Amino acid sequence: MDTKRKEMRYSPTLALEVCRGIERGEGTGASYGRLYGLDEKEIGIWLMLYRCYGASVFYKEPAYSREERADIAADKVKNGLTLAQTCVKYKILHRSSLRNWIRLYKGGRTEPMSEKNRKNKKKEAAPTDAATAATHIRELERELSTLRRRMPT
Repeated sequence: MDTKRKEMRYSPTLALEVCRGIERGEGTGASYGRLYGLDEKEIGIWLMLYRCYGASVFYKEPAYSREERADIAADKVKNGLTLAQTCVKYKILHRSSLRNWIRLYKGGRTEPMSEKNRKNKKKEAAPTDAATAATHIRELERELSTLRRRMPT
């Protein structure tokens, strides 16, 4: 596991400020969520990570390899861990990252589809053959004609 700094969605300073404020009794996860526009569950994970690992957890988020992400997703799925438990166990700051890994794991993939592949997949779904497109248009015209006849005048 590499511990190089990854770009966070929220600054480490904000996460730390929120956790310390909750610890001092200056607010709750819900109040900080409203104040900063944050998800209360995300704040709950930050707080658990802070209590387990201290402030440094916000500054050195591990960068997991494809295989490690698949292993983490498998651990969560096979052992019935909650998202929060898995995030704390593996020092994952954002539930959305873990959800994506789980989705990929359940789909039998280890990497998200690249933007290029997404565009190619969309192109394949659209009719590419002129004859196919013409047939589709004729079917739609027939359906429209049928619907117009059924409408009361």
